[in-house]
Amino acid sequence: MEQALVPRADFLGLEDGTHLYTAAEGPALRRVADALQAYAAQKSRAEAGRAVHLATTRACKDAVGRLLGVDGADVALVPSASAGINQVCGAIDFRAGDNVVVNDLEFPSVALPWLRLRRDGVEVRVVPHRDWEIGTGALLDAVDARTRVVALSHVSFVSGLRHDVAALGAGVRRHGALFLLDATQSLGVLPVPAAEADFVVSSTYKWLLGTHGLGVLYWNRARRPDFEPATVGWFSVDNLHAADRFERYTLKADAGRFETGYPAFPAIYALAAAVPYLLEAGPQRIAAHALTLGEQMIDGLTRLGLEVMTPRRAERRGASVSFAYEGAPALGAALAARGISVWSGDGRVRASTHLFNDGADVERYLQAVAALTAA
Repeated sequence: MEQALVPRADFLGLEDGTHLYTAAEGPALRRVADALQAYAAQKSRAEAGRAVHLATTRACKDAVGRLLGVDGADVALVPSASAGINQVCGAIDFRAGDNVVVNDLEFPSVALPWLRLRRDGVEVRVVPHRDWEIGTGALLDAVDARTRVVALSHVSFVSGLRHDVAALGAGVRRHGALFLLDATQSLGVLPVPAAEADFVVSSTYKWLLGTHGLGVLYWNRARRPDFEPATVGWFSVDNLHAADRFERYTLKADAGRFETGYPAFPAIYALAAAVPYLLEAGPQRIAAHALTLGEQMIDGLTRLGLEVMTPRRAERRGASVSFAYEGAPALGAALAARGISVWSGDGRVRASTHLFNDGADVERYLQAVAALTAA
């Protein structure tokens, strides 16, 4: 049976129960709790503390860059993934007749900013799924000469479907559109081919094992070197105290231009502790481990006769497995009463596995689902 990659003692609150909830909320690392205390200590050190804040921020960006396979200077730390999406949306000069391509298995934040543009004559094309599947061809068929943006989650929060980012990136580039990738459901547990996109956003409190109040925004400077954010503030410009600062400004050359003011330093300390933990465990090992547990879960749910929404092929799925179930909230509550945490709602139950989970967790979940759905 598959063993966990790390000790559960590395986390707070995992001594009892089964945590299959990471797609919604990752558990707290002990080293993250220590990092938050380190932030508090530096907060009282005035200018010396601020220097440590900035050094920690640089280290955090470099670590995230290593996880994404990109230069840390191209990583911005923003309030949330949603904020990053809106930064990109607001900077594009849309015209009536333009269109944006999304799909119907998207998280709302990936679609909502574009929906606002309908009042200005921008079309939002929603590609529908068929039996929980959306192929690369179906997405690219919706792209044409007037497509300005293709906005896509690497892994669907609904079904766990994983998209072929390299093929999509190449297709989108042929049309001259911008490719915005939301890696919230993959970064930290699966490889993210960030350089295939123009922008990548992610939350940090799920698979990255960070806290709330922080998001990642990767800017592909090589592909979009002249991109200017929709907002500007003192932290996003160079030479803050120049004599002509009330006449003109120069944006930072790197992704710092997307950070308008001091970022959420407590969350940055947390992420700066969490990402190295993932790197130490080995991103490829984590991905193989999660996918193996997912296969075990799919096999078990299929034997129970449940409608599994998640693709069976490993390259087409993330680290969560969903099944359709009419009484999902009640089933989720019943599982929670047995000490098994999953996400349940919107007609489905979703269980997620990360580096701290093992085969026994999956078996415990399957046995509980069997007992509760047979009742």
